[in-house]
This record gives sequence, structure tokens and C-alpha cells, in this order.
Amino acid sequence: LVEYAAEEQVAAILLCGDLFDRERVSPSTAAAFCAAIRRQPQILFFCLEGNHDRGVVSLHWFNDLPDNLLLFEEDWTVYTLRKGLRVYGARLSPRFASADFWNLPAPDPADINLVLLHGTLTSASSPDLSRDEIPLSRLQGRNIDYLAMGHIHTPKSGALDSRGVFCYPGCLE
Repeated sequence: LVEYAAEEQVAAILLCGDLFDRERVSPSTAAAFCAAIRRQPQILFFCLEGNHDRGVVSLHWFNDLPDNLLLFEEDWTVYTLRKGLRVYGARLSPRFASADFWNLPAPDPADINLVLLHGTLTSASSPDLSRDEIPLSRLQGRNIDYLAMGHIHTPKSGALDSRGVFCYPGCLE
């Protein structure tokens, strides 16, 4: 993926979780992951952890994270790539079950707004969501152009609303 991205001169790679198969990775795997990112300093890597790698890609995971690896916390994090292009994200947490969590910072309709999340999109809007359910209705009409999703390991995409789309890209395998 990283080599292909470099050849195609992409500006950013969106990693929406489940990078690893287990909560603990070997030091050599962690070093290889970081080395691959460091070799391409011109590419920004936006990364949030998924349920398969919970705790692995947190800020305390590795002492010397690459400067071009941008992580998300449990609260909404916003990165500005350039004027008019923003990336929003929040890593999987029990807070997903709280209705007030879904009041993300209002993206500017004049911007291109990307959102990264890890979980299962659901049409349910009840207050009794499980910790990995993402209520589609809470993201509709929010000026989101592209909702990049992790958690479902097979490709799936569709309309988010009249403006945006969502995509589960699946696994590289």
C-alpha cells in the first residue's frame, strides 16, 4: 500500500483501524510499521485504532512515532491538510453509545470534509447503541463528503446523504 501510494504521489493514507490481528504486536512489527511510514515523509498517515488493535496505536504504543503519523483520540480530532480540506476522526470507544458524542464539530460546508471512524453503521437512532455502532442519521446532513470506515472487512460503500458517501474499503488481503 505504501509503495503504491508513493508511486501514485498521494498526499495521505487513511487507516481506519484493524491494522493488526491482535492487541500486542512484536517490537519488530511495530518498527517495520513505523519504518514504512518514515520512508515516505511526503505522505500523511491518518490512523485510528480498531477493535483488533485496541491499545496498539495509541500515543503510548511506541516511543518514537513518525512525524507524518497522525492519530485520533476518543474525542473528535480535526486536522487541516490545507485551507478547505479537513480530516475529522475519533477512535472507537464506549463514548459511541452516548448520543451527545455524535455532535461532532460542525464541518464548514465550503470545505472538503473527510471523517474517519471504526464501527458498524446502523440506521438505529435509539439511545441504546452498542459501543461499536455508528448511527448513520447522526452523520447525515453534516457536510461530510467522505466517511472512511473500518471494522467491516469486506468492501462496502454507499450514499451517506445527498452530499457525501461512505466506504468500507475492506482488507488489502
